[in-house]
Amino acid sequence: MKRCLAALLVMVLSLAGCAKEEERAAAERILQQYEGMESCRMEAKVRCEYSSESREYTLGCTYHEGGACEVEVLEPEGLREISIVFDGEQRQVIYKDLVLDAPALGKNRLSPAEILPRAMDAVKQGWLLEENAEEGSLRRMTFETEENGVKQYWTLWFDEETGVPRCAEVSEDSQLFFTIEFTSFSFDDIIS
Repeated sequence: MKRCLAALLVMVLSLAGCAKEEERAAAERILQQYEGMESCRMEAKVRCEYSSESREYTLGCTYHEGGACEVEVLEPEGLREISIVFDGEQRQVIYKDLVLDAPALGKNRLSPAEILPRAMDAVKQGWLLEENAEEGSLRRMTFETEENGVKQYWTLWFDEETGVPRCAEVSEDSQLFFTIEFTSFSFDDIIS
């Protein structure tokens, strides 16, 4: 009887170890996919949480690692013809044929216009703090970045099979600033 219980315990522990190994492998596959990514195209619904109000936008973004990223406003309708070119340091707002420089509003404030490129930068360059499997074959990963001495936390939920992001939350100093729901995503250039 004792031998059967011992064998059963060994089998259960082995299965638990295999499950943990599979979870780590899924996270590694996703991270490798983004490490090799040079560009991608995405659309997302972005909700901005300000102290006295919330705002929602639908944005399209073409991300280029280390190059200029283009963000276009798809909704609300009144802002539809506005696009923003962001290279990590400088921003330009483009409306029809008019091009304006758009400096950062504050030292640490993220703009809705840059949230999608910054999310990709966080995955590629941020410090992975935690990861775990969630219901529905999603992989939750939280990345930490720091800008001007302020830590930002980027939590993204990825489809475990495809590596495509499904949604995200961005917080700073324990305050939620952005929620993102990705409505489409495609990898353009992936180095194997």
